[in-house]
Amino acid sequence: MQIQNITLYGAGLIGSGWATHLLCCGKRGVVVYDLAESALDRARERIQNDLNFLVSQDILTKAQADEGYASLVFTTEADVALKDADLIQESCPENLELKRKVLADIEARCRCDAIICTSTSGIMVREIARDAVHPERVIGAHPYHPVYLLPLVEMIRGDKTGEEYMRAAYDFYKSVRKEPVILKKESPGYIASHLMSALFRECVNLISQGVGTMEDIDTAFCYGPGLRYALMGPCTVLQLAGGDHGIAGTLFGGIGNSGGNWLESFANWTVYPPETQPFFQTCQEEMNKEMSHRDALHGRTNAEMELFRDKGLVALLRHHGKL
Repeated sequence: MQIQNITLYGAGLIGSGWATHLLCCGKRGVVVYDLAESALDRARERIQNDLNFLVSQDILTKAQADEGYASLVFTTEADVALKDADLIQESCPENLELKRKVLADIEARCRCDAIICTSTSGIMVREIARDAVHPERVIGAHPYHPVYLLPLVEMIRGDKTGEEYMRAAYDFYKSVRKEPVILKKESPGYIASHLMSALFRECVNLISQGVGTMEDIDTAFCYGPGLRYALMGPCTVLQLAGGDHGIAGTLFGGIGNSGGNWLESFANWTVYPPETQPFFQTCQEEMNKEMSHRDALHGRTNAEMELFRDKGLVALLRHHGKL
């Protein structure tokens, strides 16, 4: 399957991020669709800002950014957006009934061989595609924000997804410098969000036990394991921690036995218990305090922190050979 024409169905943060990324990869024939012209206006501004950032980091030239942006088609007409699409990247809000309604709208207007990729962080693809006319071409494709920088796309099959569609979408994502991972089976939160949720639960546990503040935990993680995790995954981190003995040495000697059974101290809640409520009631206040303490170089507002983050991601991606 040749994928040339891409329609981004939904022009929010994820949809506009996809637009920027595709332009950065030299893709043309990209259509950005949303219901409201106001949503498209916000997308235009966001895409231009993101392209300007990429130019400032010498990832694109100004001419490349201008040419790419000029090639984009913005429309509120679904028929125009979908009629020629080879691949539709749907990025609507995380709501099952809405996703089903949107999928029905897409199927009614697109070609019968178009690939439909739904961007969901946890809804089961088989549920989204339950009433689809062509469920074989529906794929879960969950990117990570900022889409124009982070390479990961988690790909999930529905129970009727066709292998040829899965392979074509996988090849497409690889061709636009993404790192797609095909899950062996559906799971709540997939892989990355599942891990992030478990980590956050343990953050809440430590704060509720009085082990440290939100700021302490952010500092400890950022300047400890977080730096390593930006370079390699948790399994390969353990491989290096074991020295010549590798991951087995880490798990069955040294760190693995240094503190008894650490797992006994971990949270195992399936819902947040009452003792964690003070954290949730004060978390924004504590975050505001933490942000006020940040080094000015690292940013003290959301916009400043995003810029600090994105500049750091560019350096990491270059180190990884992804830019």
